[in-house]
Amino acid sequence: MTGEADSAAIATPPSGSRFILAQLDRLTLVFPANLVAETLLIERSQILPIPFYSSVVLGCIHHAGQLVPLVVTDALFGISSPLTKERLTVVRLGEQAQKFAGVGLVVERFLSSQTSEQLPAEIFNSDLYFPATESDATLKLFRTQLLSDELFLPQRWAASTSRS
Repeated sequence: MTGEADSAAIATPPSGSRFILAQLDRLTLVFPANLVAETLLIERSQILPIPFYSSVVLGCIHHAGQLVPLVVTDALFGISSPLTKERLTVVRLGEQAQKFAGVGLVVERFLSSQTSEQLPAEIFNSDLYFPATESDATLKLFRTQLLSDELFLPQRWAASTSRS
């Protein structure tokens, strides 16, 4: 497992690399810009439910001629926050995300865009969370390894075994 954690760490990015910062409660998720295809604001009414999938999968939307599966990013990090907003903010992953290309990650809101020099260097060499400098929030570098390979496998439906 340590080899897996080591391979998940990336080298410090080239000077001037861009990152998109998005908020999830008190966590700031740092997306390498090369993984992001686009950012979207979607209406809750656009979401089509997908039954028999993990509760982390919110559903999907039809966007630009494609189906975009939506993942509740809060749930990936164990953050419990009810999705009560009528308009959701989504980071849609691009081709660089390979098998997760096209997946939309629901975030609370976008914060900013920064270069690699504006972020703590430690964030690139570890799988840990780092305290942000201006608040109690923590920073986490997004990598596709944070998404499970089983995320889009249908779950089996089980009939209730309770009898009255």
